[in-house]
Amino acid sequence: MDANRRDFIKKSCALCASLIGVSMILPALNSCSTLQTVNLLPEKNSFTLAKNAFIGADKIVIIQSNSLDFSIAVVKNSETEYKAFDMQCTHLANPLIATKSGFFCNAHGSAFTLEGKPKNPPASFNLKEFVIEQNEEVLIINV
Repeated sequence: MDANRRDFIKKSCALCASLIGVSMILPALNSCSTLQTVNLLPEKNSFTLAKNAFIGADKIVIIQSNSLDFSIAVVKNSETEYKAFDMQCTHLANPLIATKSGFFCNAHGSAFTLEGKPKNPPASFNLKEFVIEQNEEVLIINV
């Protein structure tokens, strides 16, 4: 095989491998993009979140507050169905990291679905879910 052909094959294979690698990494990067986060103050053991806090196709808003030990993740399942979860791992009470595809505990590898159900051990219990009341404009998350 001559040197030009060998060089051409080598460069072509490198290009294909890099394109395949990028196509596999892009979905993972998308799930790690920044989620909407709001800082709220509690009102009588509840937090009021405007429904317009959900921007575009984003399904998750994170509530942070100095009065909370762990953040709250509010998940929009439809225009009328929302769920709110304590972002505390049910394995050893570590904080969770929210992504667009679920929740992850980086202490021991537990993962949870957007429904709050464990999908990776060692956690085996659902996330704590808060009761939500709503009207046309706001969600009231009772903690």
